[in-house]
Amino acid sequence: MVFASLSFIFILLPLFLVVDFSARLANSAVLRNSGLLFISLLFYTWGEAANVFLLFGLGIVNYAAGNYLPKSKNPRRCIAIFVAVNLAVLIGFKYACWLLAFVIPALVGKKASLPLGISFFTFHAISYLIDVHRRHIAPAKTALDFLTYFCMFPHLVAGPIVRYAQVRDDLAGRGPNRDLFSFGLYRFLVGLNKKVIIANSVAVMADSAFLMSAGGHLHFFDAWLGIMAYAVQIYFDFSGYSDMAIGLAAMAGFHFDENFRRPYSSASIREFWRRWHISLSSWLRDYLYIPLGGNKGSRQATYRNLLIVFALCGLWAWGGRYLSSVGAVAWPVSGY
Repeated sequence: MVFASLSFIFILLPLFLVVDFSARLANSAVLRNSGLLFISLLFYTWGEAANVFLLFGLGIVNYAAGNYLPKSKNPRRCIAIFVAVNLAVLIGFKYACWLLAFVIPALVGKKASLPLGISFFTFHAISYLIDVHRRHIAPAKTALDFLTYFCMFPHLVAGPIVRYAQVRDDLAGRGPNRDLFSFGLYRFLVGLNKKVIIANSVAVMADSAFLMSAGGHLHFFDAWLGIMAYAVQIYFDFSGYSDMAIGLAAMAGFHFDENFRRPYSSASIREFWRRWHISLSSWLRDYLYIPLGGNKGSRQATYRNLLIVFALCGLWAWGGRYLSSVGAVAWPVSGY
């Protein structure tokens, strides 16, 4: 299910508002988190009923791992094992079929079932465990708090990547806030219009250009029209989704950071990288680039670290495109 679908707008969104408003009247953080968790699992089950147990099971495992880390006598080994488990799940679902195709040629082009949003909830789990290991945050007080953060539907499918520290205070207690709700409703409607009116409209031209190219009938003017249409489509698709995610979170009482700041107005590639999918670039910086050494070593070491980060980022993005190309899933262009 996507936020711009009729089933979400006319069924799940009203249900979410009724449940959340009722919990707010009771002035109970436990009830409000329980209601949000229920709606989030329902949201995921609507499109991925078979994999909701994977989502919930990983949430339980990572909650237990986070609580065990501070008590461990060998925390480095434990964090390595816990991160490896999460990565193994991601790699197993996202790349297993492709990797096995090297050994079994019959698997080339075969479909693979990829759980919706698996990359994003894997990133959430890893960031939480590493932050607990670094003692930047304390483990979640209750399983309900962690599962609400982990399964929260505004960021579940395609981000933004939200760190536990960002929502910890909101999980503990978020009272009625009319201004925040109004802001959230406004951002959601802005994002919905970007997605439906602009992105979906130009997608027709972009798709036509790709089809003509596949058939060898793409002319010069059509190619440029397709390029411009695709550039507009991915811009407003991702911008719109980010707006809707931030808006829905605000309506639920959470403060999400901005994830998209007019990247096409960037003056350099570096600035573009920092403006597009901000939560992903900051995640790669804090949990991959800096632990590798960042730019603290020699110039060669810095280039090596950058190469590793961008190679892994490209591999992650390519994995979703590969699965889409063989017909396994139809991901939005905003992320996987």
